[in-house]
Amino acid sequence: MVKYFFSSVTRYALLFVMQITGTCLFFSAKAQVAMFYKIYFHPNEQITGNYEEVKENNLPIKNSDFIYQSSDQTIWIGTIDDGLIAYTGNFIKHYRFDPKNKNSLPSNRIVEVWEESPTILWITTNQGITKFNRLSGEFTRFTPNSRFVRKGPDGVLYTSIVAQGLFTIDTIHHALHSVKSEDILGEKNMSYREAGMMSFSKFEFDKEGILW
Repeated sequence: MVKYFFSSVTRYALLFVMQITGTCLFFSAKAQVAMFYKIYFHPNEQITGNYEEVKENNLPIKNSDFIYQSSDQTIWIGTIDDGLIAYTGNFIKHYRFDPKNKNSLPSNRIVEVWEESPTILWITTNQGITKFNRLSGEFTRFTPNSRFVRKGPDGVLYTSIVAQGLFTIDTIHHALHSVKSEDILGEKNMSYREAGMMSFSKFEFDKEGILW
């Protein structure tokens, strides 16, 4: 039996949700590319908060562009121009940019969500990365041109700045520090700066701690 069905159709994106006895099926299509997400909810494991109960007409999904599931099974829906939505299966919470609140999202354009821990998410927007504390509900903003966050095998957080290369994240002083180019070498033993790799579309650490 289908409990909920929501739809949103735009020129660029379509997303609908069907929840069937605790299982949520997401369909997302953008630029004629379709992706399906089958997601299981475990309500007892989810972090509680000031959420609104889901009803037939109050899941405001539009221009959806990104879907991510955190370790507590919460679904995070990033939009092109309407902020970030947290969906637990029965409840929702909507986060948007507020020009009067420096602890809000830096932008309503969500590019990526990445989980550092059950209480900390890193959000990439078109105005840079932001650290989201799920317990306090506050966003900590960093350099506007920063993009993507990953943790290395040494426990250090890394990000990149457009046309400037790779940086480490200092969460205590809310600062970014440039990684020396000679510390990262390619297959031809060239540094990423020597190879002209100053902008990263994305990067990942593999299981052996190698940065790609």
